[in-house]
Amino acid sequence: MPKIAVVACITCLRDQPRPVPAGFTDSADFFLYTDRKYPEEQTAGWTVRPIKPFDEDPVRTCRRYKYGLTELQFGYEARIWQDASLVLQRSPEELVAHVAATGHPVASFAHRERSCVYDEAEKCHEMYTDIQPRIDQHVRDLRTEGYPERAGLHETTLLVLMGTLGNNISREVWNRILRGSRRDQLSFDPALWKLRLTCCDLSRDWAVQTPHPYVPHAEYLPGVPELQSWLEWRDYHVQAVRWQQAYHSGKIGWGAWT
Repeated sequence: MPKIAVVACITCLRDQPRPVPAGFTDSADFFLYTDRKYPEEQTAGWTVRPIKPFDEDPVRTCRRYKYGLTELQFGYEARIWQDASLVLQRSPEELVAHVAATGHPVASFAHRERSCVYDEAEKCHEMYTDIQPRIDQHVRDLRTEGYPERAGLHETTLLVLMGTLGNNISREVWNRILRGSRRDQLSFDPALWKLRLTCCDLSRDWAVQTPHPYVPHAEYLPGVPELQSWLEWRDYHVQAVRWQQAYHSGKIGWGAWT
């Protein structure tokens, strides 16, 4: 059986770590990269590695450990990325064996609602999940590259990357994130297309998603501004979170948002 690394990253209290299920550490090494400290009972089974921000945007910092962590590629023949909101339901060994049997170099969840990166970019605009000009430039670059419409779309909350080809995919996605949108769904399938590789679509019983703190998106808020920078985006979302908390507590009405 190949040597397996399971990786997760948490920044800015977006998620809370969950202990590794009993027995899973027998078949893989679990690494949690985080800028926070947690009680030992929450991180049982994880090797916790403190990190410093790679970027002023904490999501881009997480993406580095998802795709750009080259030092972890050496010595491991398979890598599993799991969002911190996921808990594996079956062992890493079983998951990697399943993917290896398919012959695909990478595995993830097929998107539940969309099958086109360009449709996803429109949704990113609607949900305000990145700075609008950066999304627009990312789409223009894909058009210039000749990336086709309806070429598939994956949710990358769970990833399995196998061997050298898996590393190549990871590197290609990371390079696209560095020069484009932080939303890796806009880069993952174009990376597969460029490298002429295919992805194994996982069934969703491999992992269960657990609740995490809610961060409101623009579609829930009236009067969203055209923000141009990450700092403006961050300040806007701080205001949005405070407003959402006050609204749900009954302290203010919907019309109080400005």
